[in-house]
Amino acid sequence: MKVALTEMSDLDYKAFQHISVPSYAIEKVRNFDWPEEGALERSQETYENLLPDGLQTKDHFVRNIMNGEQKAGFVWFAVQENHLYIYDIRVFDHLQNQGIGKEVMNLLNEEGKLLGVENIKLHVFGFNKRAFKFYERVGFEITSYTMNQVIDDSETPQLS
Repeated sequence: MKVALTEMSDLDYKAFQHISVPSYAIEKVRNFDWPEEGALERSQETYENLLPDGLQTKDHFVRNIMNGEQKAGFVWFAVQENHLYIYDIRVFDHLQNQGIGKEVMNLLNEEGKLLGVENIKLHVFGFNKRAFKFYERVGFEITSYTMNQVIDDSETPQLS
């Protein structure tokens, strides 16, 4: 298996947006960050703000993940201060559990060295246990927690 990160064409970038923007909206709703109504529009706005020049946005890199000649997914990362921040990474479902994700993380480590950063950071939604376990296996450590409690109108919790 030869995994590589390759530059995207404009068509690839449109496909990335077509998958990533709605997925982010769903994740934000599921995480209780946004109401369902208007979530897709907020997600689109977020992407437009973060990638105002698309593939040409300074210090941002959106790449295809290739497994040999086959597109296996995509990754979006950026240089922020002294770290490489992964905004989005996706190995297509039918290609998961084949070691591709681990190889991508190795490639991102190499990218980080070339870019002169000290570490790699990312965010994992709390409900995404599978991703959390994967990142732990490849050497990531927890640096903070954000916690949430849904307020139940039917019964007030007793705090002690």
